[in-house]
Amino acid sequence: IRNRKDILYVIISYILLLIDTGCYRFLIELFIRVRFNFQGFTAA
Repeated sequence: IRNRKDILYVIISYILLLIDTGCYRFLIELFIRVRFNFQGFTAA
């Protein structure tokens, strides 16, 4: 990886790959659960 454009390209390609494989659903559920657990922890 030489510069920031290459890094950005790799990140975008990886995200598109996750979306194509349907892993984005898992990431969204994980994000929601982590956020929900964090809010519950701070409220307790």
